Amino acid sequence: MAYIKNGRFSTAETPKPLAIVTANDESHVQATVLCTKYSGLEIRIRSGGHDYEGLSYTSIVPFVILDMFNLRSIDIDIKNQTAWVQSGATVG
Repeated sequence: MAYIKNGRFSTAETPKPLAIVTANDESHVQATVLCTKYSGLEIRIRSGGHDYEGLSYTSIVPFVILDMFNLRSIDIDIKNQTAWVQSGATVG
């Protein structure tokens, strides 16, 4: 929870996730989605860490955080003028 930018979401009263899954590849994302769906849990997604409203860190029902910070590659195809940016990519 060290990535929380807004301190009001890291108080003792703030509901905490049952687990934090740090995805290192796409299969971790798929497995987390399937497991939480099967278990009836909600998922909160954390990617670049710019969630100032706290939607990735709070819920009134049991939840799991899927941290996609490590999925931050950027692939640029100049010929086709396209780019693929993973959700954990940040500016700078």
